[in-house]
Amino acid sequence: MFIILYIKDKKATWMATKDTEIKFQYTFDLRVGQDSLFLGLDSFLSKSKLKLKDFSGIILAIEEASLTQVKVSTAMLNALAWNFGWPIVGEYYFTADFDKILAKLLKKISKLKEFEPLEVKYKRKADITISKKKPKFKLKK
Repeated sequence: MFIILYIKDKKATWMATKDTEIKFQYTFDLRVGQDSLFLGLDSFLSKSKLKLKDFSGIILAIEEASLTQVKVSTAMLNALAWNFGWPIVGEYYFTADFDKILAKLLKKISKLKEFEPLEVKYKRKADITISKKKPKFKLKK
């Protein structure tokens, strides 16, 4: 059984698959400044009556997200996969239908046996704003 995290904009869904079929899922809002990924995972596990030891790998599918969401979710899932010795696969900023991407990722993860970290792939220019405020202090030499 594999655990999947699917992120699109400000929503995320944890899912559990048996073979290629999604057996359980739990959707929640991603909140700024709050660790909602692991809170969502905890709720998902409670509602589905599953435990982390029931899984043998983890899949990350990000359709649309900010650079921060991509970095944080990748780091958190890498840590989780490393802790359990699970293989991990992911897809970032895909345009195909989620079901097609999931089938591709399930095929890919079924060939893997051990943990290898997932690398962050941000496919667009970072939207960074630089403050135009002038500091009210001066550094003396």
